[in-house]
Amino acid sequence: MDMTKILSISFEEMQRQGGIDTILKKAAEEHNSFEIGMSKTSIDHKYLLNFTDKFRKIGNPGLKEVCKQTGSFRVVSNFEELTLDFNNLENYTKVFQQEPFSIRELLEKIGSFI
Repeated sequence: MDMTKILSISFEEMQRQGGIDTILKKAAEEHNSFEIGMSKTSIDHKYLLNFTDKFRKIGNPGLKEVCKQTGSFRVVSNFEELTLDFNNLENYTKVFQQEPFSIRELLEKIGSFI
């Protein structure tokens, strides 16, 4: 999908057309171009070393780069910050307009991308 035309729209025109989310959704539907944006969290190694014992690897989905687009990005410096959004996941997904999904279901649906 060519973003040049979308990015050249004035702010007033974006508002008239319903906002950037509406414009992007319409363009994606017209071009049959949809991407999943992953929510990513960055943790500096010097902070991560303090709580690596709280993680357990459960697998490696082996997604190709096309499936690793960034949807949102944040930086944390401790375990409490990392888990803060998970305490009220319903509110977090509503505020940031995100949809949780099962990794297993995702892999089954996009098997051709792995």
